[in-house]
Amino acid sequence: MSGRKVDVFCYLAAICFFSSSILRTGLFDQSLSKAGYNDDQWKDMEGAYLEEQWKGVRTSILDLWLTYSIVHVLAWIILATVLFRVAWIQSAQGTARIGINTTVAFLGASTAIIELLVRMLYHGTDMSLRWMASDFKMGNWYPVEGLIKGDQDKVGWMVLESVAIATQGMLMWADTIEYVFLAIIMVLIYSSTSVSGSLLTRKWACFGLVIAAFCTLDFISEVLRFVDWGIFSHVSLYISSTNQILFFPAWLIWLGTQLSAVPKFQQDSAIPNDLQLDDE
Repeated sequence: MSGRKVDVFCYLAAICFFSSSILRTGLFDQSLSKAGYNDDQWKDMEGAYLEEQWKGVRTSILDLWLTYSIVHVLAWIILATVLFRVAWIQSAQGTARIGINTTVAFLGASTAIIELLVRMLYHGTDMSLRWMASDFKMGNWYPVEGLIKGDQDKVGWMVLESVAIATQGMLMWADTIEYVFLAIIMVLIYSSTSVSGSLLTRKWACFGLVIAAFCTLDFISEVLRFVDWGIFSHVSLYISSTNQILFFPAWLIWLGTQLSAVPKFQQDSAIPNDLQLDDE
């Protein structure tokens, strides 16, 4: 592929997926708070501990996570436009194998919209929670018998943490759906290239099946996080990082070299012979 032109949108999508995955991998084990993390205290919802966590937040880490989300959503928006073009070419300008190729375009657009909406909701909620933690009274909501004068019930911090945990679940399932949809897209594209005369190569489509296999493993590890969160969170990270840092950008660049060559063909040759419709 050296020396060959690459479609600019494929190139941008590859850069965005690569960059976002690098950011995610680097931030994964970074604590959001300057205070030390204690799993037992967190699960016990100890008010004093939660207060330290929320008040000791590292804004630089939050900003980097926000940057990751923006780049990742941008990657999917660009990819959605690329998949529309792939579907158009593989369907012979909308005249053949419409079902498979329409599904490819639909899944790409749906994933981009889901990622955009979910991450907007997540970061909007997170910003509101951070604002409440800094400006609102969270330490003493109800008079509790037995408290020494000056002590606080810390109920507000427990509620804040509960809402934050529930909100993160929404983001986790959005990522899970992303892997499922991407795997389906790769299988459908492979099916569309089985037609004789396809402008996209079978070898490239077979490479997509490798990516689909990684996406499937990623989906399984995401679900298994509920069995053992610590182990399978890292397994999922390693799989998705390998996929989105190495394989998927390479797949996009390979696609870009093929798309950049498509306009050079005459219009008639852009339609495989066995897909051309009888004008009569």
